[in-house]
Amino acid sequence: MVQAVAEVARLQSLREKESSRWLRVLPTDSRLRLTDLQWQTAAQMRLGIPKAPHGAIGVSCPHVEAAANDGWHALVCQQRSGAAVTRRHNAVVRLLADAAELLKVPAHVEPYSLCDDDQHRPDIQLDLPEYTLLGDVTISHPNAACWRAKAADRGVEAVGDARAAEKDATYAPMAAALEAVFAPFVLYTYGGFHKSALSFIDALGAAYDPAVAIVSLSAWKDDLKDRIAVCVQRHTANILIDDARRARVDGLPGRRRGARRSRARRGPSALVASSRRVQSLAAEEALDEVGGRAASLYAALFSSPSSSSASAEVSSPMSVGSEATTEVMSVSPVSSVSFVPETVMTASVEAVSFVPGTPGMDAASPDVLDACGSEMLELSCNSCISHASVSVLVERMEAMPAASAAALVGAGA
Repeated sequence: MVQAVAEVARLQSLREKESSRWLRVLPTDSRLRLTDLQWQTAAQMRLGIPKAPHGAIGVSCPHVEAAANDGWHALVCQQRSGAAVTRRHNAVVRLLADAAELLKVPAHVEPYSLCDDDQHRPDIQLDLPEYTLLGDVTISHPNAACWRAKAADRGVEAVGDARAAEKDATYAPMAAALEAVFAPFVLYTYGGFHKSALSFIDALGAAYDPAVAIVSLSAWKDDLKDRIAVCVQRHTANILIDDARRARVDGLPGRRRGARRSRARRGPSALVASSRRVQSLAAEEALDEVGGRAASLYAALFSSPSSSSASAEVSSPMSVGSEATTEVMSVSPVSSVSFVPETVMTASVEAVSFVPGTPGMDAASPDVLDACGSEMLELSCNSCISHASVSVLVERMEAMPAASAAALVGAGA
């Protein structure tokens, strides 16, 4: 019996004006097109092809019996499809505002300054040349349990009249206080336009000015109706598609679903952050190790040799570092090079001198200081203790005897 009443209500809905308009629209731009799945879903609903109910699978709702028996229950359930229903509603309101802009009519979506109660503000305010028009959009499903019997007995227009009366009772007093006019905008999920929607379009079209309009009035009306018809079918199909997708995902085995959610919660950013933390710790350990070696090099480089060993040490290339593998670099006059800890350096200059006042240099051997002329070996970049590379700048100030250079570094230029 219920299915028979639902079938009669569906057939009554298909008799409403403009219910088949979305089937006749030419897809000349993206807003007039449907995907294959959207078109199939809309055609399935129009033809009355049964849709398998999802029951308790997916988003739970308090309508246990309807969810178990009605495959179209997602169209009327706020718990399952509240966000999608709101998107459909807002899309239609946006189309009305865009159509008003084509006629140079100021449009305000959900004006908040008309009433102190934000829950009772209309969807759109249109400042027409003669008066201000307030409108509120509603899209009804004639096969909902609360409307099915009325649509089957009295036609789908009775459903639209009831919805329009509800909107009038809510907004008409506010419009009267503002000396404005309120008009509801009622549509149906099967594609029909209630007479209130057609009257609203006519009232907006009354502001048409042929001197500034870029299209004819009839073309403007047809285009607006086409866009609204396709928009309602697109979003209505999306409500059903999204509900089926949620049911399919929630029906997967719990272990796989849990693993997927665990990976989704962790996300790639967590893996990258973990890898960066590991790299940071490794870098800190490496710096600590280099710092220790640098400190030993600092002491070895600037230690004060005895007078008896100074001549023996300068007879061979100057050694810096420990017993680890070393690297030999050649330093030319007036050049800047960098060396790392554990480095052996041979200077190809006639002579060098340690400048007093440099950290660690005041304790240098007097014999070494006497042997050095006015050549200068200057250490910069703070010191080895800072973990930074040491930059050695060898600047030639004046010539020195070759014997002094040989006595200092043990090799000629």
